[in-house]
Formats: sequence, structure tokens, C-alpha cells
Amino acid sequence: MEKSSKDKRISAEYKKLKKIFAGIDANKAQLVDRLIHSLAFMRINIEDLEQSINENGWDEEYTNGKNQGGRKRSAAADAYLQLAKQYAQIIKQLTDLVPPAERKEISKLDAFMAGSKK
Repeated sequence: MEKSSKDKRISAEYKKLKKIFAGIDANKAQLVDRLIHSLAFMRINIEDLEQSINENGWDEEYTNGKNQGGRKRSAAADAYLQLAKQYAQIIKQLTDLVPPAERKEISKLDAFMAGSKK
């Protein structure tokens, strides 16, 4: 079965992140691998949500019955905010697992993240 475009993007992101966090203790490999996979999944979905928000905006109209309505934050915006928060938490978890001597390598992540927003 051929991988979807999204699966390919997640796989590519996973490989990039795996290289960045390669210095983590091998005894924690299974935990780290699951966190990195989750991080890759979140990053790709955050990008997709950013695109949706850029196209449709942060808020949307709603109606609650006959005469009630207004504007509220969109479902995409809510999902984006939740994923971004979880993403930051996982980055912190992974960074804390990197030995202090190798933490300067994590600056590659900062450079990567800055470059991915262009």
C-alpha cells in the first residue's frame, strides 16, 4: 500500500527529529522513539492547521437557536492551540533527556523550526 502524502511528511519529519535527538541514552530508546513519532505527527498537523487558519481565519460564525449567534474561535484554532501546547511539552521532555554535554546540539532544532516557517 502506498503511503499518503501526509504519511510521507510525517515520516520525513520523524527522520529529521530522530537525528536531532540521537544523543539520548539508548536505555530510553523506546520511550524516546514514541515521543519523537508523536512530535513528528503533531508538527505536520500543526502545519496543516496553520494553513487552514490562514485560509479561513481564527474565528467563525455560529448560531445557537433562532436569534442567538456571533463569532467564536474556530475548531481549527482550538486544535492548533492544543497541539502547539503539547508539542512544546514534548520538546521540553526530549530536551531534558539529552545529556547536558550534548544539549547544544538541540540548537539545531531551533534552527530547523525557524527554517520551517519560511
